[in-house]
Amino acid sequence: MKMAAERGEKALARWQRIAKEAVKQSGQTEQLEIFPVSTLEKSLQSISDDEHKVVFHPSSDAFSFSDWIDSLKSSAKKPLHLFFGPEGGFDAEEVERRRELKKYA
Repeated sequence: MKMAAERGEKALARWQRIAKEAVKQSGQTEQLEIFPVSTLEKSLQSISDDEHKVVFHPSSDAFSFSDWIDSLKSSAKKPLHLFFGPEGGFDAEEVERRRELKKYA
């Protein structure tokens, strides 16, 4: 996502407030962690291979949502990293790089 630094900081602060309120409203005990805006590649490279990584992007080779949820049941305690692209999805280069890294669900 291309975003000016100042705008990115404001967006991050907003997203963190929303996450904090969502945790409070839902009665959860663990705080969601929202990270600063970054490139998809940089973000995926910073995550351990044994942690769950999910890139939401429309694709003909994507997992169905129900299959994905079923795959998480056996390792529910591992960290889960969710990536949502901009409106219209990630660009073709980002999607191809994701496939090369094999860091996706």
